[in-house]
Amino acid sequence: PSWLKRAAMGAKFTPCIVWGSTPSWIPRWALLLTTLLLALTGTAAAEAKGKAGKRSRKGDEGHSGQRCIICQACVKEARKAWARARTTKTGSPYNYLDNGPMGKSAEEIVLETVKKKVCNKGFLSELPNPKGYAKHVPTVQYECDDVLEEQGSNLVDALTLGDQVASFCWEADICGDDDELLYDLKSEEL
Repeated sequence: PSWLKRAAMGAKFTPCIVWGSTPSWIPRWALLLTTLLLALTGTAAAEAKGKAGKRSRKGDEGHSGQRCIICQACVKEARKAWARARTTKTGSPYNYLDNGPMGKSAEEIVLETVKKKVCNKGFLSELPNPKGYAKHVPTVQYECDDVLEEQGSNLVDALTLGDQVASFCWEADICGDDDELLYDLKSEEL
């Protein structure tokens, strides 16, 4: 056949699945079967790609498995501390040279309050444990300090800007799609 001669001479061979142009040695049922298999493989790959795109986001639970709950507790306490700290006067609005140093800023007050009230062994041992992980309090305390070190300034920035902080832990990828909101972070009442 002419297509075989052209292929032997180095011509580019592009197969065309048209009944009149198929070589006589390939049965038509084989072409139909091949076409059907290619079509099914293409739809199976498209379905697999669609399922892969809908995976749930998994949060960073840390070594203790309690980072999401710790983050939510920090957000709740930070909201309370921010409501108190932003109305507190830290000293004179004027910076006199002979006066002593000004008081702490509202941001510093929030971080210190959260560290003092949330990252202590008593509070951390009473945290809810919805996934039933074994609690090793020193590890949970380390996780609390780590969450505050990594995300404390971002949390204070969100409070300062007046953002809704109910979804803060999810936006920071500490909580995943399977984690639930355990503290009431959406209400306006503190």
